[in-house]
Amino acid sequence: MSLAQPGAAGARLAARIGDAWTCMAERYDELLPIFLDALAAAGRRRDEVAVIVGVGSGAGPGEGDDALLDDLPAATASWRHRGADELVLRWVRPAGLDKVLAAAERAGGPPADPSAPPAR
Repeated sequence: MSLAQPGAAGARLAARIGDAWTCMAERYDELLPIFLDALAAAGRRRDEVAVIVGVGSGAGPGEGDDALLDDLPAATASWRHRGADELVLRWVRPAGLDKVLAAAERAGGPPADPSAPPAR
């Protein structure tokens, strides 16, 4: 079970009972120490609970994190170094999908399916 309740209470709850803790990038630095302290208090190890961070994709309204999609391998390595196990791109809109797919392809992901219908 992944817990994504925002704030300190959600971080503590995920540490006690979750299989994963989901946090938005904007609050990660603030909430990570709370999460780690709660893990220790619950007698759990960090590798028992995945950390999933919701990041701006640069492909939606108000999502200006173009650096993420400009160099996806470097951005994901940076988050991994900070303690994230997985990233979730949020606010990807149909108009920004090509930008996301191109970033994945540059990063060595599978090429976009040319037979797929175009994003709307």
